[in-house]
Amino acid sequence: MEAWRFLSSMTNGKRVRLVQGQAHLDSYGRILAYVYDPEGRMLNFQMVEKGLAHVLYLYPDVQAFEKLLGAQRQALKNKQGKWRNFKWEQGPFVGNHRTKRFHRPDCSSAQTINSKHSVLLKNEREALWEGYAPCRQCLSFAKKKS
Repeated sequence: MEAWRFLSSMTNGKRVRLVQGQAHLDSYGRILAYVYDPEGRMLNFQMVEKGLAHVLYLYPDVQAFEKLLGAQRQALKNKQGKWRNFKWEQGPFVGNHRTKRFHRPDCSSAQTINSKHSVLLKNEREALWEGYAPCRQCLSFAKKKS
């Protein structure tokens, strides 16, 4: 709800500019884009910086990944937004270096990761710090209450 209120306050009644990469839609049919306000500020960055969103690596559209990851690290460090009272799970977790997703070891997706792409992560915080996003099935943030 906090993320929706912030985004509404930044965009309601204003023209925004969408910059799309090669992938225009995600697997659910949602538009994928970097969103800029009239002053040229990237709203994606602002949401991550305030702890209202987390970084999601979606190859091949990763041109802003490092910039967004820096904002996420700052939000984690400062306990901004959803990171304020976040209930961190201890691992270990299995990360896929190619897709930048992390999973519980017993997740079916974790068990299919090629060993040359597999990374061991000790906890959720380390995974997010390194730019990994949670698996939708076994670690979805939507299922957690902070």
